[in-house]
Amino acid sequence: MVEVQPQSLDRINTLPQDTIEKIPTLLPIQDALRTSVLSKKWRHCWKGMPKLVFDDKYLNCSSSSKEINKYKFVTTIFHVFLLHNGPILEFSISINIDTEIDE
Repeated sequence: MVEVQPQSLDRINTLPQDTIEKIPTLLPIQDALRTSVLSKKWRHCWKGMPKLVFDDKYLNCSSSSKEINKYKFVTTIFHVFLLHNGPILEFSISINIDTEIDE
């Protein structure tokens, strides 16, 4: 069995801080938010993102949970604005509105 050195397991934390701060800006906002769980160094990196683009196509919800997921989507947007601490140069929201028309 190959023994793994502890330092080789933590490559993500050995990245330079400016690289860590750049990576979330290249991701969709939903993925950028997820980077906060990678380590303490990554926890707040998304908070300065200058481009906030929210798209509900990433929700992946069934019809039974659509309303709950829409609520979570809107709540996420609210929390991002609450915690964001940098300038916002671009902002957009894309929400698919399902309407059933009685014929």
